[in-house]
Amino acid sequence: MGFIINKVGPKKTGKIGLYITIPILLISFLGSAITSSNINAERDRQIAIEDSKNKKFKKAADDFSATLYIASINAEDIGNKEYKAWGKAIDDSTGDDYDVSDTIEKITSDNESDISSLNSDISTLYDDLKIMNKNDTKKYNYSLYKKTYKEINKFADFVTSPSGSYNDFSDGFSDIDKTVANAYSELSNDL
Repeated sequence: MGFIINKVGPKKTGKIGLYITIPILLISFLGSAITSSNINAERDRQIAIEDSKNKKFKKAADDFSATLYIASINAEDIGNKEYKAWGKAIDDSTGDDYDVSDTIEKITSDNESDISSLNSDISTLYDDLKIMNKNDTKKYNYSLYKKTYKEINKFADFVTSPSGSYNDFSDGFSDIDKTVANAYSELSNDL
């Protein structure tokens, strides 16, 4: 009888162990599959979010570049008009009747519509820059857009609020115009 007990015991114990082990293995495999699926779904979701952000950034960057081109031309035109008007005011004066403040006030008044248009362009550039900042995934060079915005904003401030002397205006205008042209060129090369 001892012989039969020895053979039946391990067989029953092996079956019970098998009945316990199979569900545990199935649950383990199912859990691994679900976890892997969740990881892949999260990765796909992150890729979709990044793609969406890149598209928004690119659209804002394209809009920024187009508006920047217009704004830089407008700022240059305003500056040239101011320079000519300022020089004419000096040439037309008899010496004692020339007043810098009156000249600057007349220049800005005469260019009010162009100045308003330029200020609107600068506001649009700022809005585009905010969109780019919000959607920056580091795929594009956001800092270059930010730098270019600062330069065109300085240029706009310079021509919309002229001050100083005629010679200072001429020198400053030439310098800032070159700076903006270089920033625009650098931005265009990055696109």
